[in-house]
Amino acid sequence: MREEIIHGEDKAIKNNGIYIKLKSLTSRYVSVMRESISEHSSDGFPISLSTQLVQLLNVWDFHIDGYKIFPILDISEVTCEETEQFFHKIMEQEGGINPVSILTPSTLENWQALFNFFYDNKQIIVVEDEHNGTFLIGKVIKIEEERMLMSPVDALGVWDEESKPIEYCSITSVSYGDKYSEMLIKYAINHNEEYLDTK
Repeated sequence: MREEIIHGEDKAIKNNGIYIKLKSLTSRYVSVMRESISEHSSDGFPISLSTQLVQLLNVWDFHIDGYKIFPILDISEVTCEETEQFFHKIMEQEGGINPVSILTPSTLENWQALFNFFYDNKQIIVVEDEHNGTFLIGKVIKIEEERMLMSPVDALGVWDEESKPIEYCSITSVSYGDKYSEMLIKYAINHNEEYLDTK
């Protein structure tokens, strides 16, 4: 029991340290590592965060490609050194930085608060469980205390007639505003026209 308490305290200290570092680097180009989830970094600009979740303005090959949201607890390292500072200058020179967030710290309080916001705003999102290779694009249709229900669309642009339950504890990232999902949804078929108008 004592070891579990110490381990929990260590995680809380680490979590707080990552939060403080991200907050100090708001709107700066950073590389975010999540060693327990991926060997690759996620690059971008932290533009909004709470003590639980952080939102990055996602960068891919010096282009903005939507937003990514991670649990801070999953983050093992945040880097803003010479390489990231150089990349920041490139983005500035190319006019590629537009750090505007539609999410507030209260919206990022936890997954339930975030999905309530996406539901209210009819936002198309990408939900991932990278441990199990789960990748779903769609819309939130119901929010519960421990999970949400999602109506997903497949790679052929066909909406699934059955909703998919997703446990909050299984989610490793949520994205929105990226080119892939927006283009897929633009040409999706069999969707609920009252919910989403893609004409």
